[in-house]
Amino acid sequence: MLPKIKQSPQYIISVLIWALIIALGSGSLTLGFAQCDKELAEAEQKYNSGQFDEAIQLISGCLEKPTITENEKKQAYRLLGLTYIAQDYLKEAKAAVRRLLDLIPNYKADTVQDPPTFANLVEEVRNEMASESEPVQTPQPVSIKKEGDSQISKRKPTRFGFRGGLNMADITEDIGDYGDKKMRTTFGAGGIVEFWFSPMFAIQTNALYSLKGAVFEVVEQGETVTVTFKLTYFSFPILGKVAFGEGSSAKPFIIFGPEIGFLSSAKIAGEALGVGVEFDLKELGIETESVEFSINFGAGVDFPLGSIIAFVEGRYGLGLTQWNKEGNSVKNNVIYVNIGLLFGGN
Repeated sequence: MLPKIKQSPQYIISVLIWALIIALGSGSLTLGFAQCDKELAEAEQKYNSGQFDEAIQLISGCLEKPTITENEKKQAYRLLGLTYIAQDYLKEAKAAVRRLLDLIPNYKADTVQDPPTFANLVEEVRNEMASESEPVQTPQPVSIKKEGDSQISKRKPTRFGFRGGLNMADITEDIGDYGDKKMRTTFGAGGIVEFWFSPMFAIQTNALYSLKGAVFEVVEQGETVTVTFKLTYFSFPILGKVAFGEGSSAKPFIIFGPEIGFLSSAKIAGEALGVGVEFDLKELGIETESVEFSINFGAGVDFPLGSIIAFVEGRYGLGLTQWNKEGNSVKNNVIYVNIGLLFGGN
């Protein structure tokens, strides 16, 4: 039972905070547009006018974009093969045709539009691939030096940006008959760096300022007392990101991975009858863990806006470790709803 309550609101709040402490310790935008159409059209003009180096640079720029579609890749490798063979760069032309045949195994050169040398090369590469027991992987060429030597790019796209949004936080402990528990709706924000290893997969690192906790509402002597656990963390999720939708401008993705958080402050606040009080948990003798581990999983959509990527994301953070040192295990669970912007990678 709760102790006898006096009429002072400050006294009511203080008593209910102690009751909660005892309970916790005892266990009770669709923007659609083609990514490389303009560059590929300009590259074809350069090829037709004999400006081969400029054409290769435009094509290679498109191939580096993680948002390039499958259809654009096919156009790019065909045009790249034509441009290389026009300069008698047979090795580079073969590499481009091989990538084209990886995408379209039954591809046939246009005997009217394409030169015979290109048509013959397509069939030669097709025969070589058929006779090989293992697929040959070739890197993507990016440009031709002015003196005519080709270069192969090894650069992987990297994006950086920021995110922010709602945190709908909860803790795993209930208070039984003392009152009702609700999510604490608060916020979080921070920075992102994405390292892309392929058009479909990236590792995303985050550095976030994140607020967590929970809210309890207790009715005592006809008055509602609100008690809030306020937990502040500096969190560092490391997430795998798998992207889908090569042929569309809106690109859905899923994310998953671990998170480590460092507790910055832990407070408990109460309010009733227009009067509020707040204590640090340590002042009340509650010891907290300084490090928290959790696992995240969720999904979202990237929206390319030229050289910028906007995104909307929802994820769930499941606490794996408790934040109180004594009593029953109390863990954080958070629903995150974020928006953000990413730059670079083009």
